[in-house]
Amino acid sequence: MFKLRNFCFTAVFVLFSVLAFSIASAQEVTLQKSDESKLDPFEQQNLARADKLFADKQYRAAMADYDLFLLEFPKSAALPYALLRKSRSIELDNKRYQAIKSYQEVLDYFPNHVAYAAPALFYIGDCHWSNGNTKNALIAWSKM
Repeated sequence: MFKLRNFCFTAVFVLFSVLAFSIASAQEVTLQKSDESKLDPFEQQNLARADKLFADKQYRAAMADYDLFLLEFPKSAALPYALLRKSRSIELDNKRYQAIKSYQEVLDYFPNHVAYAAPALFYIGDCHWSNGNTKNALIAWSKM
């Protein structure tokens, strides 16, 4: 039983290592076209400003702008996207424990928005992995 369990963990580890590498080398999550079409010009402008800061790797400023967007537009179609990008900004600012909590909010409030919930789940595992917590990383990734 113990050998089978170790084999399963090893297999899952290898699978998610490959997945992690492929996702990490891929582009960041972008706003879905269907969500973007529902935004008014003011929402688009505010989100574009935050996205520009994110693209310029100014993660603290981007996090603040995404947070402001969440407060100013609580009914926006881009809410799950903004929360995911805020979480990603926190992670890329090396505040991984805080990022895990923020990613969990994406899962708690928007579990059916797969385009944003799935990356949140992956990034939770990524944060655990970067923190050296292999077990929790594998648990998070196994939920995908």
